[in-house]
Amino acid sequence: MYSAECNAVKRGVDFAPLNDSKVKKMLPPRLPVSHKGTYGTALLACGSEKMPGAACIAASGALRSGAGLVKLVFPSGAYIPIVSKLTEAVFVPVKPNAEGTFDSEAGEEIIRQASSASALLIGCGMGVNKDTVRTVQMVTQKAEIPLVVDADALNALSADTGVLKKTKAPVIITPHPGEMSRLCGKQINEILADTVGTALTFSASYGVITVLKTENTVVCSPEGRVYINTTGNSGLAKGGSGDLLSGMMVSLLAQGMDPYECACIAVYLHGRCADEVAAKLSQRGMLVSDMIDYLAEFYSKYE
Repeated sequence: MYSAECNAVKRGVDFAPLNDSKVKKMLPPRLPVSHKGTYGTALLACGSEKMPGAACIAASGALRSGAGLVKLVFPSGAYIPIVSKLTEAVFVPVKPNAEGTFDSEAGEEIIRQASSASALLIGCGMGVNKDTVRTVQMVTQKAEIPLVVDADALNALSADTGVLKKTKAPVIITPHPGEMSRLCGKQINEILADTVGTALTFSASYGVITVLKTENTVVCSPEGRVYINTTGNSGLAKGGSGDLLSGMMVSLLAQGMDPYECACIAVYLHGRCADEVAAKLSQRGMLVSDMIDYLAEFYSKYE
């Protein structure tokens, strides 16, 4: 039994496992008569001049996971590396600050774009400074569509986690233990000793869905639902894996999935894809780009 499962048993918490058959039934159907609007618009606010790859990975995950339209808002200084990697996304470059990240006014444009989107991801590769902190705080409070908060956006919110209590729509946060430590004030070893308890407490306190990424990722809802993931391998212990997960997650959200079920299924599929790629290539040698390349074939198992 995994450590997270042991913690759940000790707490008397029920956790429902997933399998391919369940996931196939839960995924949004692909309709024979449909158009891109049928599958929603995923809006991503990601990237910076120093970290354009994070935006590309997240957008690729969203594109490969079935959203009808993927829009990417990013600082214009990252235009060339991002556009050279992506073909199908809609680009919304905005003015950068002196550090090559989103400037203090970027939040208004992100919210304007969100008015015609179905779900929003913010954080991947955006950097942390006073401008990005302001952007994240504004977007988190003003967004009226389901929101995935990842990476640097979590670090930005750690300065004032009370912002999470002022949201207008469902929020999924996706911290690794270091980010969780900054959010909740616990030491990493305390978090790892009780991942279920940590995620449950944070979800209940702030009204968010918590995806605590560890060896066996835990997903908790504010109402106390718990999912403990058992897919994935050490090949995911590389930069970019979390960006891909968040891109997959916002894409499924945009297609109308329930936020908690979406978080659970995205985590499951992300790990399953990694397991199949590792079986073909090796855990040591596999890259996130290998997973992106395999996603289209991988999803054929669920149609």
